[in-house]
Formats: sequence, structure tokens, C-alpha cells
Amino acid sequence: MAWLACVTRWPTRVVPTNRLNHFETAFDHAKALADGFIVPKQGFDDLYDSCAADQKDAEHVLHEYLADMRSKLDCRQVMFVEKGKNAFQLEIPESRVGRSGGGGGGKKKKKKGSGPNKLPSDVDWQFKGSRNGWERCVCALCVACGMCVDR
Repeated sequence: MAWLACVTRWPTRVVPTNRLNHFETAFDHAKALADGFIVPKQGFDDLYDSCAADQKDAEHVLHEYLADMRSKLDCRQVMFVEKGKNAFQLEIPESRVGRSGGGGGGKKKKKKGSGPNKLPSDVDWQFKGSRNGWERCVCALCVACGMCVDR
């Protein structure tokens, strides 16, 4: 019981009221209990506010880029998809991509949708996969902005 005597000799530490008041008003306690995490209110944490602003800017850039790709490809069906850990992949109809299949030298029938590439050439495209009638691809802008956006 020697530890009990040691603990009882320690002075009681009082937390200043202003710190408690700051903590009490820094976030919505009911929402934190419901959601399971704390989101500071704007103005309480400068670093959090800066990161939130960067995230909002990145989302804005991605939405503008999506609208630009839809107009360049003349296709309203172009959209962002998330496949596993790879978010913000553009999913484009094969008819708008126009990639030729294979690339071998023999006499092969052309696949539907083959022909010249219809994607803008000013972007370095990386094809990530496909599904029936659709191609998924990313570019450097999508990857960079996707890192800033919380998924």
C-alpha cells in the first residue's frame, strides 16, 4: 500500500476554466458522439482549417476537370469512380476512348470502338482497367488532387 500513500501526497491539479471552456465550444459534442470522431469548428484549429480549405480547393479542381473532360469528349456519361484504393479514376465509354485492341500485325477484325484515340492528347493517360463497355483511366492531375480529398 506504499503507492497509495505516494498518490495521496500529490497535489491536486486544477485545470484552468478557460481551457475547459475552449474545449467545450471547440466542436459539436453530440455530433462527435454520434459520428465517432471530432471535427473542430472553423477558427479553433488553424492547421485543420488550412487542410479543409486545401481539400475544398482540390474537390473544386476535380469537378472543373470532370466538366472539362465531359465537354472535350462530348459525353455526359463520363464520371469519377473509385476502385479499391484508386479513387478519382475517370470512367469513359469505350466509344469515346477509341483505343485499338491488341496491336499485333496480323489481319484481325477491329474491335468495336477501335480506331484513333479520341482522348485529349495534352494529358498523359494511364489506363487502369475496364468493364463491359467502359474504360477506367487516370492522369497526374486526378492523382494529385485525389491525395488531398478525403474519401
